[in-house]
Amino acid sequence: MSADIDFRRTLAFDASTDIGPQPPPQLVDLIAKHPELKIFTLTSPYYQDLKAIWSLEFNTNEPLAVIRVTNASEVSTVIKFCVDNSLPLTVRSGGHDLLGHSLITGAVIVDIRELNQITLSDDKKSITIGGGTQTGDVVDFLDAHGLVTPCPLASVTGHVGWAFSGGFGPFVNAFGLGVDQIISAKVVTADGELREAEGELLWGIKGAGGAFGVLTEVKFKVYSLSKMLGGMLMFEFDEGEKVVAGAQTLLDGDNIPSQLSIGFHFTKRGGVQTLMVLFSWASTDFEEGRKWLDKVKGLGTVMKDMVSETTIKKWCDMMRPMLPLASYNSSRSFFISELSTSALQILVAAVTKVPQGMDWGIGLFLVRGEGIKPQPSSSFILREKYVFLHALGPVKEKERLAESKEWTNEIMNEMKKEGLVKANYLAFSGPDISSKDCFGEEKFERLKALKKKVDPGNVFKNVPAQLA
Repeated sequence: MSADIDFRRTLAFDASTDIGPQPPPQLVDLIAKHPELKIFTLTSPYYQDLKAIWSLEFNTNEPLAVIRVTNASEVSTVIKFCVDNSLPLTVRSGGHDLLGHSLITGAVIVDIRELNQITLSDDKKSITIGGGTQTGDVVDFLDAHGLVTPCPLASVTGHVGWAFSGGFGPFVNAFGLGVDQIISAKVVTADGELREAEGELLWGIKGAGGAFGVLTEVKFKVYSLSKMLGGMLMFEFDEGEKVVAGAQTLLDGDNIPSQLSIGFHFTKRGGVQTLMVLFSWASTDFEEGRKWLDKVKGLGTVMKDMVSETTIKKWCDMMRPMLPLASYNSSRSFFISELSTSALQILVAAVTKVPQGMDWGIGLFLVRGEGIKPQPSSSFILREKYVFLHALGPVKEKERLAESKEWTNEIMNEMKKEGLVKANYLAFSGPDISSKDCFGEEKFERLKALKKKVDPGNVFKNVPAQLA
């Protein structure tokens, strides 16, 4: 029944079936006093789909209810009720938190996907979006105006959640990280108050995000870019070490244009080891862009050239069917200082060990240019040359999850042995990783002090940033 329903859009609500004749006793007062709230309980025909997230490991968890808020006032109402009645709450948008923070048994899920408005400023230099807006909707909206903002190629993610913990994508060197684009934000804090985030609170949100409340509205920078050069280059896998090392040397040279961003994807699809190089030239000066493309192609034997004059919308649309479906998976994401010989050997060896039937792999971005400029208004940790590494191991069978975790853990542990890991990425840090390792001691202590001030009761504890 729900296969044809897009749960990112406004969802019809029928209290008789979605709340049901016997609602959870913990919510009776809320239902009576606020009949306008769209509350979906276990009896709702939409309940299973509304609570579902991408990581199947947690989809057996049963929250008390899913509440689809439609404005900041409703967010405030739900938070106040949960706090007053000692009910745990979580917040969900895109549902791509691999560690299941948004899906907790017995909790009230504040589903913000209907907070999805997008408004372009008069000067066309910023957009203001609802906290639940999906990246694909942001990309589509901006494309119609000849504009872009940094984004992931996985356009099914919640844009605000992707951005506030860092945010990596094909514009990282040209325009900076996703977190660098945040100009302002409105947040409902643990006391139920809607606040315009300023000063220290905005600094904390730009790195630790949901640890301080529910972001209902965020303003992002946007840039004029009607077309770009972008796409993938498939290289001979046996030349992988040479190609990646050469690309790193290229980006570390003198007078490298910030318009150039390069990433990599090591994988083994259908049993075939593959190296894909992501090439992004964020400019309409295609003559200059093709000069740099030729330099990248000259690093090894190109098996397939898929780079073309395109738009970020077309690129995202092309990538969508290639993204892994909901699955059991493990992930390790962290930052390494460089792709040294030992790091490259670890990556190549890891690809040979990819478990059969696991069709994803290891993604990397060489972060340079605008992505490493000092940003004192952000709590994000690194502002120096580094490599973002994301090892993702999706499998279809729950019985193979341990195998997936062993594979991703080995990659991180081997990198640690070589002394290459500079910090961990908050968004996919894992329960065995301290948030201190994601922010560094100084910023972590500052964030803890802010958390104590803004959320002393740790209402927003089901989030990646553990600061209490």
